[in-house]
Amino acid sequence: MTATVDEVPLAGCTVSDYTFAAGENMTKVTVNVSPLEIGKELNITLTLDNTNEPVSGSNTVSVTVNKDYNWVSLGTGTFADVLAFTEKPYDVEIQKADGFDRYRVMKPYEQGLKNDDGGWGNAATALGMRTDASSRYEKGLDPMNTMKAVQRACELVELLEAGEVVDGVLDVIARDAAPVTVKLEPEKINALLGTDVSEAEMRRILLSLGFGLEGDTILVPSWRSDVEHYSDIAEEVARFYGYNKIPNTLMRGATVRGGYTPEQQAERTAGLLCRTAGYDEIITYSFISPAYYDKIDLPADSPLRTSMRILNPLGEDTSIMRTTTLPSMLEILARNYNFRNKSAKLYELGRTYFAKNDGSGMADEPKVLSLGAYGADMDFFALKGAVEAVLAGLRIPSVRFAAEKENPSYHPGRCAKVYSGSTLLGVLGQIHPHVAANYGVDCPLYAAELAFGALYRSMGPLPVYQPLPKFPAVARDIAVVCGKDVPVGELADCIRRGAKGLLKDVALFDIYTGPGIPEDKKSVAFNLTLRSDERSLTAAEADEDVKSILALLQTELGATLR
Repeated sequence: MTATVDEVPLAGCTVSDYTFAAGENMTKVTVNVSPLEIGKELNITLTLDNTNEPVSGSNTVSVTVNKDYNWVSLGTGTFADVLAFTEKPYDVEIQKADGFDRYRVMKPYEQGLKNDDGGWGNAATALGMRTDASSRYEKGLDPMNTMKAVQRACELVELLEAGEVVDGVLDVIARDAAPVTVKLEPEKINALLGTDVSEAEMRRILLSLGFGLEGDTILVPSWRSDVEHYSDIAEEVARFYGYNKIPNTLMRGATVRGGYTPEQQAERTAGLLCRTAGYDEIITYSFISPAYYDKIDLPADSPLRTSMRILNPLGEDTSIMRTTTLPSMLEILARNYNFRNKSAKLYELGRTYFAKNDGSGMADEPKVLSLGAYGADMDFFALKGAVEAVLAGLRIPSVRFAAEKENPSYHPGRCAKVYSGSTLLGVLGQIHPHVAANYGVDCPLYAAELAFGALYRSMGPLPVYQPLPKFPAVARDIAVVCGKDVPVGELADCIRRGAKGLLKDVALFDIYTGPGIPEDKKSVAFNLTLRSDERSLTAAEADEDVKSILALLQTELGATLR
């Protein structure tokens, strides 16, 4: 008889004939199926040798082996045992007889199954049976001791005159009783241990431990199921030779020095700067609820609402991947507020997720540095100072702030975008009172969202030591009158551009409105620090720089000297 699967002959197919107790003839065919065929429908065809006659009835049977759910799918009118499988290839046993068909997977104990390491734990788990034998043998007990135990029991029976022992022993062993053998390789053992133990010493140690030796072959005793490789022999040699005798040696070969990438170093620096400013780190979930976008008053047509949906979400509250970290930060601030914490300063370096346009289903995952705070000592300028400290610590040049009135999540009069030159870094400000009310908070909340990728790309070079100035500085104070809607940042930027190379620092120290100033104007005062690295400045040189600055202020911003 032969067997084929999907018209491919099966090698190693075994066929045997036997008779049931009732006398009907039965043909038994055992087919080896590999794990690669799990879940695949196998069309198994049985035919008699040198003929095309079927064994009985239909000669083709469809069998699907499903490992995960431990069952075999069969054709109509058939049945199968629900059995557990192993990682090894297993046998599909096909039995045909008059009046019925039977298909099943050989049970592990029917195949004499045992673990690769000689233990029984996995077999007991696979069968779902916890037996006295499995609890004993999974501990590595010697199964060959059963004969000695039986002989001792028989001896006690006769000594106690409790019975008479008859001749003959029936010993059923589920595995090969031949001892495990390992080749004795002194050179490899010494190379592994870094020692120079003689072969004679190794043999002495092994014989003293009960191992047998036949030439260069080591016979492992049955009670040492843990020994199956030359490295196990090396361990035995090392234990009795003495670990203290093994010389200390330096590691040889090529090694790779670990470390942080520049971007990782920048991340750690940003976190350190935030903690230095008094902010505590938080970690929030990347998946949020679609309702979060409504809570931050995000417009219905905002591209940030285009989120990637999770195929198997835990619930509606965690069903999409976030495109902004602001809802996560506000959730934690609101939770702290509801817990009656008087103040909180938090930061997170988290990811946002945007679907790629290549149809791969994957996401771009830009990182965002988020800051959030509330409390009696918090206002817009306190948050702005923390952001400036982070940017300065990251060596980001040409930082400037511009008023932002279009972001619906922030207060229109207390929000600003932050730039490095022309590169947008992020936004910061007070959360809109309506958004804060959506989170059940009736005090001002402040937040900042900084794109970490833009921060990293804008970082300046490593600082280089500069000697202390040799020449004194000249200080000048100027107060200019300008329109109330002119930002101070634009005035400071104009002052820097108007100088002729002697200006080292500009600092705001006063803003005044009131008597002496028109109602639609304000007076802004700056302290200017001028210095040359080559000589001491004269008053005329300092005045020339100031005149150039005032001229540019007048031309660009309509600001006049007060």
